[in-house]
Amino acid sequence: MDNSQRRVLLVSAAAAALAGVGYLLYRNASKPAKAVPQKPAATQSKPASSTASSTSASTSDVREKAQQLKADGNNEYKKKDYKKAVEAYTEALRILDKKDQDRAVLHCNRAACYLAMDMYENVIKDCTAALEIDNRYVKAFNRRAQAYEKMGERKKALYDYTAVCFVERFGRPQSMQELDRALKELGREIAERIMKTRSHHMPSRSTVQTFFDSFSSISLKEAATVSSLNAQIAADESNGELYYRRALALLHAKRYDESFDDVCKAADLLTNALKAASDADREAVQAKWVLALNLRGAFYHLRCQYDEAEASFVALLAQVPNHVDTMLKRGCSFMETGQIARATEEYERALKLEASNSDVYYHMGQRDFQTGNVEQAFANFSKAVEFAPKNYSPYVQHAVCLYKMGKPKEALDRFQSIEQKFSNVSDIFCYEAQLYLDLARIQLEQGQPDSENLFEKAVQLLDKSMEKDKQSAMPYFYKSLIYLNQRKVEKSMELLHEAINVDRQFEHSYQQLAQLYLEMGKLEEAISHYDKCLPLLRTIEEVTVICALREAALAQSHVLKTYPSMPVPNPM
Repeated sequence: MDNSQRRVLLVSAAAAALAGVGYLLYRNASKPAKAVPQKPAATQSKPASSTASSTSASTSDVREKAQQLKADGNNEYKKKDYKKAVEAYTEALRILDKKDQDRAVLHCNRAACYLAMDMYENVIKDCTAALEIDNRYVKAFNRRAQAYEKMGERKKALYDYTAVCFVERFGRPQSMQELDRALKELGREIAERIMKTRSHHMPSRSTVQTFFDSFSSISLKEAATVSSLNAQIAADESNGELYYRRALALLHAKRYDESFDDVCKAADLLTNALKAASDADREAVQAKWVLALNLRGAFYHLRCQYDEAEASFVALLAQVPNHVDTMLKRGCSFMETGQIARATEEYERALKLEASNSDVYYHMGQRDFQTGNVEQAFANFSKAVEFAPKNYSPYVQHAVCLYKMGKPKEALDRFQSIEQKFSNVSDIFCYEAQLYLDLARIQLEQGQPDSENLFEKAVQLLDKSMEKDKQSAMPYFYKSLIYLNQRKVEKSMELLHEAINVDRQFEHSYQQLAQLYLEMGKLEEAISHYDKCLPLLRTIEEVTVICALREAALAQSHVLKTYPSMPVPNPM
């Protein structure tokens, strides 16, 4: 499974969590409401006088009059004469004692009229007044939430929808649906703002490695060491080829930020050199320039700088229209930005030019897999294996497709042969472990006894992966999921923290920790880890999910602080 497929899997899991996020509550967060001191009744030095009886009768008459006005208001509301309904409720409020609990209903009813009249500020005032009397009044929360939404105050609306679910102990499906809808809409709104202003950086090491491993037609090897190239560059600082070669050496050393800096420098220098090249030198300079622009475009893509990546790819293809590797990388950028038709155009152009290029079939297979056409993906990965027997990536995808097609035994047998063929590639053991983990989960859910053996096999494979690449966070992450399935939460969390220590750009570790903290009721810790996860995400879909989960945690925290006596259901 390559990085894009892992992201789809993990985002789907997060989306599933989002669907039931209301149940992930703050354990023991609320304290019992403090008793409100009652003033002692005044000591009567004399027997009750006729004045007291008169006052009681008068109060009863007022309440009866208020009830009649309320009934009148209800009738006018049913007739959609909202102005008359407001007048009736207002008169009832005027005559009713300020401490009378019935005022909550009158405020809420008048708010319903204002809501129908699009007078949203009045809705908020009346609902707030009702909640000051009864802070578990579901209709008041709902109406105020609707008014906030109409005014574009989605966050405040979310707080009220969350409060409704607390009052109802998350037991009413309709309220849960409203909460989920509000979460997703707010999440999308925040995600769009984040995507416009986000800073750009390299993703996790596993993401970068997986991306470059999916291209085999251009060699990225460099025999010289970084230190020797440092000396050569010091002696010839205007040599673009030397910067490109050092970029490759740094890429091999997994020093990706430095590699990006060098390839940008190389591209600039070689662009100038190409402009100044004589006819005799032009072809040789252009060959070096193409390599630099191709690698720069790839890095821009990895950094989510899609416009800059497109500019590099377009400039290169303008000079060398048949450069297939650049077409494929351009297709990857289109896929990641949801432009599937444009990606397909690039892949089809590449196929017409090089029908025996393994990378073409591999990336067509990736497109098919991500769009749900697993059988077609399998066929394309089969072709990729046929044309590039020395590249492990198509073999892995081929086996994953077998698993997705309901052939787990064949998939695992295929991985056995892949292990033997590519015994030094750490990621293979990690991918294979994921299949064992999935099978173990299924057996665990079905109550079958073999799940522990499957979990243990997955652990063994992940340990091998760790041995072969100590800089990859991926095996730590998946090993943590095994312990989580075995209900060893503390051990799972330890491994997630280890994954972060190995690679602080591996977003899935932060996401999983946030989810665990949320389930434990540690809302502040959950929010903190969502904050760390957000800058590392690549697509708006991923950012939307995490924003929604983060806002759910914030909303729960807000409700519990604002209404400390609110009932808190037990967490899952």
